[in-house]
Amino acid sequence: MEQKKRPISPHLSIYKPQISSILSILHRLTGAFLFFALIALCWLMIALVMQSAGVVLVGSNTYHFIDTWLFKAFLLALSFCLYYHLLNGIRHLFWDAGYGYEIKSMNMSGILVVAVSLFMTGATLALAIINRF
Repeated sequence: MEQKKRPISPHLSIYKPQISSILSILHRLTGAFLFFALIALCWLMIALVMQSAGVVLVGSNTYHFIDTWLFKAFLLALSFCLYYHLLNGIRHLFWDAGYGYEIKSMNMSGILVVAVSLFMTGATLALAIINRF
């Protein structure tokens, strides 16, 4: 039996990335990051309480870790993810209400969400520097 030559289904490599698809992926990534960051912060809080109570794991210095640039970068990324996820969630609520479905308004609201998220992250960083991060 001879097989017919049918067109192959398009794949991600064929499509041009659009702002709505990129922001949708970013929304999912920030949600996953927030989930794992919450677990990490809870672990850190438990480690701080245990260390202050005198229960210290071998080679563990939690207070030293809080002063590292890695933890500060983690907090900065966490603040961006929190702001972006919150603002993009509000954007989705407007879509659920039936507003903003036009392509131009979708693109503008997406750019606005990213810009305001970056601004709020910068403001958070500025407040942290002023208060001696």
